Amino acid sequence: MTNNNESRDQARNASASAAWITPRPQIIPRPTYSPAVMALAIVCLLWGLLTSYLISLLGAVLLAVSLAGWIGELRHERQ
Repeated sequence: MTNNNESRDQARNASASAAWITPRPQIIPRPTYSPAVMALAIVCLLWGLLTSYLISLLGAVLLAVSLAGWIGELRHERQ
């Protein structure tokens, strides 16, 4: 009886390890500067609140440009 159970366990282990042999293909996104530019934009927005509205305006423009670039990258990534 133990021989029969051992052979079933070996068959299960062989089928389970066969699934681990073939890796799934991974899709790695292209590098982009958009997150770093967005972080700089947020810093400029907050710094502009303390100093000058021109710096806040620069931050708002950078935020809009980086957000549009990042969304564009995500949209083209799916194709």
